Order: sequence, then structure tokens, then C-alpha cells
Amino acid sequence: MALHERFGGWRVVAFVVVVGFAWLLGCQDAAGPRPRPSQGPSTPLIVSAPVMPPSVASSGAATARLVGGDSVVFVSAPPGSFPGGAFATIRNRATGSVVTTPVIDGGFDPVPVNAVVGDSLAVIVTSAAGASLLQAVVSVRGHQPPVVVRTTPPDKKTDVPVNSVMSVVFSEPVDPGTINSGTIGLQLNSQLVAGGASILSDGLHATFAPDAPLAPQTTYTLVITTGVADLAGRPLEQPVQVPFTTGSLTSNVATITLFPSSALVGPGGSVQIQAVLRDASGNVLDWFNPAAPSLSWSTADPVVAIAASSGLLEGYLSGTVTGRAAGTVTVTATSGSRSATASITVGTLAFASVSTGDLHTCGITTTGEAYCWGSNLYGGALGTGDSSRDLVTTTPVRVAGGLSFATITAGTARTCGITTVGVGYCWGDGRRGALGNGDTVNSAVPVPVAGGLSLATISMGLQHACGLMTSGAAYCWGYNGDGELGTGTTSFYSATPVAVSGGFSFVQIAAGMDHTCALTASGAAYCWGSGSAGQLGTGDTNSAPTPVPVAGGLSFKALTAGFAQTCALTLAGTAYCWGVATAGLGVDTTSGCFRATRCTTPTPVVGGLTFSALGPASRQPGYSVCAVTVAGAAYCWGEIWGAGAAPREFGGHPSYTPQAVGGGVQFASVSLGEFHYCGLSVAGVAYCWGGNNDGQIGDGSFFIASDTPVKVAGQP
Repeated sequence: MALHERFGGWRVVAFVVVVGFAWLLGCQDAAGPRPRPSQGPSTPLIVSAPVMPPSVASSGAATARLVGGDSVVFVSAPPGSFPGGAFATIRNRATGSVVTTPVIDGGFDPVPVNAVVGDSLAVIVTSAAGASLLQAVVSVRGHQPPVVVRTTPPDKKTDVPVNSVMSVVFSEPVDPGTINSGTIGLQLNSQLVAGGASILSDGLHATFAPDAPLAPQTTYTLVITTGVADLAGRPLEQPVQVPFTTGSLTSNVATITLFPSSALVGPGGSVQIQAVLRDASGNVLDWFNPAAPSLSWSTADPVVAIAASSGLLEGYLSGTVTGRAAGTVTVTATSGSRSATASITVGTLAFASVSTGDLHTCGITTTGEAYCWGSNLYGGALGTGDSSRDLVTTTPVRVAGGLSFATITAGTARTCGITTVGVGYCWGDGRRGALGNGDTVNSAVPVPVAGGLSLATISMGLQHACGLMTSGAAYCWGYNGDGELGTGTTSFYSATPVAVSGGFSFVQIAAGMDHTCALTASGAAYCWGSGSAGQLGTGDTNSAPTPVPVAGGLSFKALTAGFAQTCALTLAGTAYCWGVATAGLGVDTTSGCFRATRCTTPTPVVGGLTFSALGPASRQPGYSVCAVTVAGAAYCWGEIWGAGAAPREFGGHPSYTPQAVGGGVQFASVSLGEFHYCGLSVAGVAYCWGGNNDGQIGDGSFFIASDTPVKVAGQP
């Protein structure tokens, strides 16, 4: 077995692709030969020639789709290209399609991007803190030969387990007919080692498995020849030789970790559980070797639920548990002498509220239990106690701690809730004090907000949060570089709640990307923080570290703060917006303020609709807003895809007027994440739609987006 996760199939989605988790938890010193950059000497990026993939490809439960006839190129970077890098974003400047992938060990495996010859790809590599490490534009060219991006073991690696299988990652899919022991092989003292070469279904990952364990304390050379060719018949640009030295040990399973470790499914419903297997040194084990121990799944009571292997999910081996009858059952994953368990409850959920974060969603049941689903980004956004930062769950999982919640708000890689006795709890990304517990570290379980405040509501901004006490006093915590905490200063951050200046009593508060707004009982709106786009509504673009009144003298009953805009509903249900002049304002595009790129005072949303509820706006640069009419129809405007299905980052289009959400669901409330939407129907059923690259719509699917609302799993 080799020391890397793998993935099969080409995970290409018409609006977004997130790949690379196959590399994310692999061996930390993994590297490979440093091939020449295919797109010029100023960047180590490798861009393949366009290839024509199949219209539909699949890997385990994850299905990837392409627009028929579209060609793709594969973009990659060898290990060590971007030290300190965390993520790479690739945007086709011609089509607007965007791909995001993790950067691990300073590089990333080939990422498929829809493109043709002549397109330009803008690539940005950032650190975990958001610092830009690379901003480059590379051109798509034809006739690029394939190269080797990396190998396992990497060049000159020592202490390689004697039962290892060698793996090679190519810059683009190669012809399976050119993969054999003559083109990918192992040499000892210039003599070939007996074994077999094979290629995975994605065409990118090849392996060489020796027929017998390697000799200990011995130097071998992995050899890849120019006999390897791509799908167009172009041979590998140059042969590659990778020497490495074995140790004296084999690599066997030492630990198994299951995620989620607990979940709820309805009768007939199912949930996928990921299994992360590691050796005694903590290396994630990949299952290339057919002689390696298999992973089996079982349940303690097949009357309640059954379990079966279901291939790979985000690079991990997985099992699918299907509920049969009400009850709780233990699920066991076993490999050799090692095993791990998860607890699955078969029952039904009834949601009282639902809230969308950027890449995850949370909801509260009618009995006060909190459930989350989607991405566990930064090691805790789901609050299950699992700190694995890059795992996902496609169905609701119970938040740890046994707390009874009255409200819940999902944000950017973090979540906050208020218990039925008014105590605030937060979990997830704790950087810059965003959890409000006096610390700056992440937490995978709910931790109490400091200060002993009796809270009624919490709103999540991009890197800050604000809450209202039952008395109406406002407190904020987290990042304060633009004065969004409202204390009169722009100090870097506060890890504990600080009182908003002015002594106001508010009935609603809304935190945006870098500004905050609130309403008094009389309907007067106040805002503070960054005003650079006019989002404070004061008639100018000045920032304010303390609350300032919104101009216009309107009385509002609800408001929401987004990326660089604010929207509110008057007492009569008319929507107004102000801020950066994009489709997200929903205002007349011929108006003077729109032509001036900023509407610095409240401006009516076009369409003449009367709304009863306004959903939290996106804190990310999608500028999207949603609201519900008095008849329960949901409408969205801004940079949306389809009928309000997903923000423009998913390849959508700007809509300057409210567009009805399809599906015929009558909503009581709606909430908007970065790439997806959710809402609670008047019947108390939770629905989600839009992007689903992290399972955030919660219907049990993965990587399959939905234009229309789908029911969250676990409900009757």
C-alpha cells in the first residue's frame, strides 16, 4: 500500500470543481520530480492541452458532470511550488467558470477546468491566512506533452515501507494502453524488479506493484519512460527516474477514524461514512495494493440498518449505511485486526429553523437539537467533535454536547447558537477571536461565548459576529479592522464580546463581510464598519467605527448585511438595498447611483413585490439576496445561477430583478450561503438547493447540484 489518498474519475462540474483531497491528508514529505513549467518560466504551473472527456464520469458515490462536448485542460503544480500555500483558485477568464483546490506540500494534483485553446486562466494561490502567494495568468495551448507532476515515494525518500506500491501522477490523462511494466517499472542495480503496472480510471494516477515485498535497507529506482503517451498519442516529455531507499518495516493499518461518528437517517434513507486509515507513523494509507487487507462494514442490528462498502468519497474509502427501522445501531468498519465504530440513529427530523453557512448548513429541530451537514472546514464547523478539517457529511449529523438550542446561525467555517436559557455557544474556526470565547483556536465542539451574556440572537459576519442581549444591547466579537465591532476603534480583533457604542437598544442585528447593521424598535436603521461601497447607507462612502443612522428616514422591519451591500424591508414589505452597484442591489440599473457604481442611500428593489421575510445575504462576493413574499414564494436577486439556484461563482449570471425560486415550495424563511440556499417551508420541512460540492444541501448526494429545492435527508 502506498502513502497517498487517491480519487478516480474526473470531478468536473459545470459550475465548480473541488478536487485534490486525494492529496490533502497524504504523506507530508511527498514530492516528485520537478518537471518544467509548460506555460513559461515565470510560473511552475502546468497546463495540459485540451482533451475531450466523457460527458459523465463517476467515482464511488460522487458523480461529476460536464456540458456535452466541452473540452477540459488539467492544471497542476509540483510539490514545493508554493510553500505555505493552502488553496488555489483557477478561473477561466473567457467563461467565468471557477475551480478551487487545496494546495498541499506546496503543490496540487491535476485539476480539470473547462477550456479551449486560446483561453486564459487566472490562477491565485493563497495561504491559510488569505495572503496571496501567486497571481498569474496562463494561456491554454495545444500540443503540450504530458509530464510527471509527482511520485510516491518522492525523489530520494528514505525509510520507505517494504510493502509499498509506487504511484505516479501525470499532468493529464494518459493512454491506458501505454501503461505496462516496460513503461513504469522498478529497478534494482539496473535490473527490473518483477511486478505489474496499472492505471486508475481517471487516467492520471498510475501504479507499480512489486510481486514481492522489497528488500530492506536497499536503494531502488522508479523509472517512467517516454513510452507513456497521452490520449492524443503525445509521448511523455522526458523520462523520469526516482531513486529511494527502503527501511525495514511494513506499512500496516494502525488506526481507523470514521466520519461522521454519528448520524441520523430516516427509514429508507442512507448516509455515507468516510474511513481514514493510517499507519503507526500517522501516514494515510492508500489501497492500491490488491494484497492489502480489505475494509469491511457491518452493523450490530441489520433490522435497524445495513452497511456496505461504497468506494471512495473525497479520496477516502467509504461505506453506505441504509436505515430500515427506527432505532440506534453501531456500525463497524474493520481492516485486519483494526476497527472503528459509528453510531447511527434511524428516525425522523422535524426542523424549526435552518441556517446556511458558506459551505455548510445547520438546523434546529422542534425539540432543540442542533444538526449540521456539509463541510467541516477548519476542523469544526459541524460541531460534531471531529476536528478533521477537510471531511464532509452529506446528511445531518448531531452537534456534540447535548445542548438544547433556541437559535442557530451558520457562518464562514464556524457556527453559533443560543441555548433555550440564553447562553451563546460557537464552534469551528476560531481565528481572530471569532468564537467569542476568549481564545483564537478552533473548536470542534460548542464552546460558550465569554461574558455571561443573556443573548437573544447572534448574526455571523465574514470574520466577526454580533449578538443582541434580551435587553436589546448589542455586543460584537472577532475581527475589527474596519470598525465592524462598533466600539469606536479599529483594533485588530476582540476574542470576547465588546459592547457596541451608543447605548442603543436594538431588536435585530445583521453582520456582513466587514460591516454591521441593526434596527431599533421604531424601525430606525443604524450601520457601522466599512463604508467603502456605500453599504452603511449614510449617503457617502465613509467608514464608521460606531453606529450611524441610515439616510432616508425609512422605517424598516427587517434587514440583512452581505458582502458589500445591505438590504431591508419597510413596514409595508417593500425591499430597499444600498451598497456596491451590482445585481445584488436589485435596483433600477438606469438610476444615477447604479451608474455611479455605488448606491449610498436606500434604493427600492425593482419588481413591485411585497415581502414578509428577508434572508441573510451572502458574506462572500456573490452579492446575492433572497426574500419571501407574503404568499410564501421565495425570490432571489444578484449573481445567481438558474432561478435563484446558485451564485455566479458557480458559472451563473447576474439577475438585476428578483427571480422566483422554482419547485413550488411555500417558504416561511430562506437563508443564503456562499454557493447554496436553504429554506424552511410553512409546513416545517427544510429544503436546500444550489451548489453541493461539499454535501451542503444535505440530501445525501455529493457533488450533484440542484436547480430547485430538494428535501434535506432525515425528514418524513
